[in-house]
Amino acid sequence: MASTAISNTNGEKTNSLTDIAIGTMCKNNGCKQAYEGAGKGNLSCNHHPGIPIFHEGMKYWSCCNKKTSDFNAFLEQVGCSQGDHCWIKETKTQGHTNCRLDWHQTGPWVVISIFAKKYDPNISFVKLSPVKLSVELYFPSDNSVFSKTMELYGIVDVSTSCVSMLPTKVEIKLKKAEPVSWGMLEYRNYKSLNGTNQSTKSETNVKNETSNNSVESVDLGDL
Repeated sequence: MASTAISNTNGEKTNSLTDIAIGTMCKNNGCKQAYEGAGKGNLSCNHHPGIPIFHEGMKYWSCCNKKTSDFNAFLEQVGCSQGDHCWIKETKTQGHTNCRLDWHQTGPWVVISIFAKKYDPNISFVKLSPVKLSVELYFPSDNSVFSKTMELYGIVDVSTSCVSMLPTKVEIKLKKAEPVSWGMLEYRNYKSLNGTNQSTKSETNVKNETSNNSVESVDLGDL
């Protein structure tokens, strides 16, 4: 362990000292540098200050706009900016805020819109698995966060789903894994006559099919 000054995700140095374990990875987007210890030859941070965008099959960073259809090629794109490493992200006590959420479906797609102004796309994230969606949007101006996790009505194809972080909203396009109409966006648990909570039969079928597929969730915030 070593004691050294740290920097935040904007590359600004802080005055605090903290213990950083050797091998800790830089938290900036696109940087693959590991911490080697104080006074060691830690290289400058090549990172992407923008956000990942997935749109119409193309994948790219908003800061450099180098588009590719290959996901692995997208992950290997070298950062377009240089600055200080961020070994530890700052954590602050945050309040919770509410955002308006709308959704609709068109053919094989379910489109979710979360209306939010002044959120920070660099630290906000959307996490998706075949049957679950988690969203966290951070608002630095009032130190608050919008957080929502839902069990989806149907199964989705994670690899072809996408998210766009726009100035006034977050738009999430979920590709249905099955060509069926969704009666609602998320499942609701109901209470049986004996007082125990049970899920609907359809929800049980969804979970069983998902366990057979063994598909892991994808966290876009870690790209």
